Amino acid sequence: MAVYYPECRINISAVFDGFGGVDEPKVMPDVVPYSVNVHLNSYKEADTWEVVFDAKKFPFSPELLRSAAIEIFLYNKESQTTPLHWYDGTNLLVTGLVDQATLTEDKDGGKVSFQGRDYTALLIDRQWDPTKSGKGGRVPDGYLQDVVQQLVDEATGFDTTGRTLTVKIFDEGDVVAKNVNATVTRNKVTIPKTTKSRSRKKRGISVKADSTYWDVIYKLCMAYGYIVYVKGFEVWITRPHVLQTLAETQYRVAYGRNLESLEVERKMSKEAVPQIRVRSYDPKTQTVVEGFFPASDDILAQQKGKDKKGKGGGFLTGVGTKREEYKVFTVPDIRDVKVLDDIARTTYYTLARGEGVIRFSTPHLVDTENQDLLKMRAGDSVEIKWDAFNAEIMMNPKVTKEQKVTVLLSLGYSMEVAVLVATQYIKLDYFRQPFYVKEVNYTWDKDQGVKVDVEAMGFINPESDRFD
Repeated sequence: MAVYYPECRINISAVFDGFGGVDEPKVMPDVVPYSVNVHLNSYKEADTWEVVFDAKKFPFSPELLRSAAIEIFLYNKESQTTPLHWYDGTNLLVTGLVDQATLTEDKDGGKVSFQGRDYTALLIDRQWDPTKSGKGGRVPDGYLQDVVQQLVDEATGFDTTGRTLTVKIFDEGDVVAKNVNATVTRNKVTIPKTTKSRSRKKRGISVKADSTYWDVIYKLCMAYGYIVYVKGFEVWITRPHVLQTLAETQYRVAYGRNLESLEVERKMSKEAVPQIRVRSYDPKTQTVVEGFFPASDDILAQQKGKDKKGKGGGFLTGVGTKREEYKVFTVPDIRDVKVLDDIARTTYYTLARGEGVIRFSTPHLVDTENQDLLKMRAGDSVEIKWDAFNAEIMMNPKVTKEQKVTVLLSLGYSMEVAVLVATQYIKLDYFRQPFYVKEVNYTWDKDQGVKVDVEAMGFINPESDRFD
């Protein structure tokens, strides 16, 4: 039986209204909460959180607050006697501003509840002002890192309670998969100074009206083969954690060993899918390489009810392709347009057939190879073992089909199921490939400990023959 020693601490930084003097934040550190719930969302969304703690640690009415920020630290000690080193950047789970504060007093005493989002919210909530960083609705030219920093500075101002969000470019490569610190680089990704127009007024990247600062930043980085997300007090521009199976497994879990529950779900109906564009960045030529599917001619043919040979439509999906829409995926280190086209094609058909979703819960804080599950984030890859058919026997070429059927019958399966599994096991073994972590939820309770809930999705495998 595994034994863990989880610890959770929060720091509160508050600016009070009406106390007089300089509006400097007052910090209340090292608060042990009653409960914490942190939901780490996908890159495009802000992470959300809620903390509940003793009102004696913060005995002030929410009406006195001008703003407040929270730092949540969660980690697992090696033993009960291990010294507390909670105030470590590697233990910081999330930080952000308080959206809602509640003070409750009853017969059981006082409690304070804070709910909020990480600092991505500052960029999501504010509409981009082109009069500051752009002209004519265009993002200015220059180094990508410098332009993003300018946009972040405009959006945040002083709302981060005395702190500034710093933009960094990380050249991760295989570093992330090994769970070691990446190296900061000055990446020379340059936004073009001119477009095809000869007018100097048309310099920069065009941005759709009514975009938020986060929309501008996210789409700008995606256009050059990068993803961007907020981590603590930093904005990271990195190589993408792709949906394709191009990365090694980072975490491993197994139902029956360290999983409390496992759920597999897939929407069966087909959906209309936008055109898929897959981009990668070539640092040697400083250009973006792009593949796409379907081609514009294919979409027009389908809309007319004809295929490429003029013999009727429906060769893309059963319900068609969304008009005048496209979805961009980014992959690292691929410069071959044909490979990008193949990935776009497979991605298109995978989305059209319905997305598979995996959900699992565990009270364990490490995986089957002793990796810290408290470090899991969106974009990571996780391998899930669920041996419902005795894989060792099903994969053994020396075991005959009849012997496999006998084993499956002894496990309680019907003859029809046993024959199907014995003959088609390789295709039925859904859990052989890793899954892409979409969201992670951490729940801390002072008395019950920590629970980890993960939602993942199936990787899109460009080498699969399912769509040939």
